[in-house]
Amino acid sequence: MSQYLARRLAALVIVLGVVSVISFIVTRLVPGDPAGAMLGLEAREEDIQAMRKRLGLDRPLPEQYVRWVALAVRGNLGDSVFIHKPVTAAILERIEPTLLLMLLAETVALSVGIPTGVVSALRRGSWIDQSLTFITLAAVSVPEFWLGLNLIILFAVQLHWLPSSGYLSLAEGHAATLRYLLMPAVSLGLINSALIARMTRSAMLEVLGQDYVRTARAKGAPPRLVTYRHALKNAMVPILTVIGLSVAGLLGGATVAETVFAIPGVGLLVVNSVSRRDYPIIQGVLLLAAVVNVVINLLLDLMYLLVDPRIRYA
Repeated sequence: MSQYLARRLAALVIVLGVVSVISFIVTRLVPGDPAGAMLGLEAREEDIQAMRKRLGLDRPLPEQYVRWVALAVRGNLGDSVFIHKPVTAAILERIEPTLLLMLLAETVALSVGIPTGVVSALRRGSWIDQSLTFITLAAVSVPEFWLGLNLIILFAVQLHWLPSSGYLSLAEGHAATLRYLLMPAVSLGLINSALIARMTRSAMLEVLGQDYVRTARAKGAPPRLVTYRHALKNAMVPILTVIGLSVAGLLGGATVAETVFAIPGVGLLVVNSVSRRDYPIIQGVLLLAAVVNVVINLLLDLMYLLVDPRIRYA
């Protein structure tokens, strides 16, 4: 087990190195010049060149990359070009609404997806199964921004139950924070719940046909015990994989939700940074997303051991 963890940690370093190179190159491919964007359209060429020198953009790309990595390994992701503060501080200021949105969205996804998949598997071939399959297919096909806009029209504009946009921090009150995050969390969570429901159904159908499930039923075990202890527990490995992928995908989905609902989170920060050519912010968030994805994959591998003791890592 220790050797496996050592290999995974080594692979983590390699992955982060590759991601750092890709993020650095991609940000440089974005059209426009941060120095020119900062100084405006009427800026003189000599002023632009002076600003480029101050930002270090006049140096060769390899030198810029080495300098950025050298600072990043020490926890310094640089300073934002437009916000005029360290990238780490800018991300930490915006991390609360993003984390809460992801947590609520994943709660919605699990609360809807797993029960839907279990019921669909237990009622295989019935009108319930067909209806739930149709609903999950429709949910996967619905764009997140379209669902979010329709929720705004219904619950904010027509019913006046929830605010249409914005955010209040936890310091302002938990209930107020929940009211602002409820619609974006539902729009983000329902789409992810469809993928979880489909995987849960497939995994449950495979397990329900196993001999130990038929044996448990033949011995007169209660249906609820057979479903959750014998079937669902042994079907959790592929379900956990989809849950991990959905958590990682919430980073991208949160960007859309924060843009639609004007939530001042990390996603909206990235969108604004792209339009402003704020290279340090973009690179820092991409590196953070890579770390989150790698850590989630590592935690999934460890959770497999808890769910299925038969799994062993050499």
